[in-house]
Amino acid sequence: MHPDQLYDSYGNYIFGQMTEAPYLVFEFHEAQDHSLLVKTCDVAEKGTPLGKPGATGNSSGIHVHFQINDPKISVFDRPAINNGTTYDPIPILRQQKVNIQ
Repeated sequence: MHPDQLYDSYGNYIFGQMTEAPYLVFEFHEAQDHSLLVKTCDVAEKGTPLGKPGATGNSSGIHVHFQINDPKISVFDRPAINNGTTYDPIPILRQQKVNIQ
């Protein structure tokens, strides 16, 4: 059994929260083993690599799961499986001028 209780579901994961309004909460799951490039309490600048796509946890292939949550779902209440409100990331990414293919 893996020491992290969420590993079987999320694999290697990162939870993060924006440091400015609207304080959205981000989840990235299934990263490759030993590939995470940030640690707890790191503040990552826009464009900072976080890890490499993988197939850890409950994954059906190599990828990184990306999810945006309601800011009322505190990142500091983790670890827990998210049962809160998620947002469609496409409008948020377009607003931030992220090139979506």
